[in-house]
Amino acid sequence: MRNSSNQTASGVTTLQIAICSIWLIFTIMAFAVLVDDQLVEFDGENKLTEITPNALQQQLIGLVGSPVDTPENQVIHFQRNDCHCNRVTATHVQSLAKLAESHGFSVNTVELEDTETIVPSSPAVAIIESGKLLYFGPYGQGVSCSETSGFAQTVFENAQKGYKDEIIMRQASGCYCA
Repeated sequence: MRNSSNQTASGVTTLQIAICSIWLIFTIMAFAVLVDDQLVEFDGENKLTEITPNALQQQLIGLVGSPVDTPENQVIHFQRNDCHCNRVTATHVQSLAKLAESHGFSVNTVELEDTETIVPSSPAVAIIESGKLLYFGPYGQGVSCSETSGFAQTVFENAQKGYKDEIIMRQASGCYCA
């Protein structure tokens, strides 16, 4: 059997290889563009750069209501109604709320109407224990903010084990609405 110069030993032509290569390159480029469009910086406007944990906590509690009415242990979920990322983080929100309630924390949700708030993007979460801000930032990061990359739940679980620190997550990329 004669093997033409346009055909490999398995019968695949050079044209077929070229078409498959072009298709593969186009698919990878399209995926990269779609992913890049969905990844947003959590604090793209640097609202959290110079703020201290105590000052941030006071502003966040102000969004919930009166500091007098604020429980010592609470998880505050911040969201915007028109944000498509709410459905992406729904598993995070439910999982953290269930965990927090099982440890005696109150769980509040704040609907953000004003873009001129200290909360740079949503969905976001604040964890306050014994009146002290433990964590503020996104639930997770990445295109789907999947549960495996959940910052908030990790911080909460570590705090229950005694590892407590004031963490303000300034640098994260994911599905967020500014």
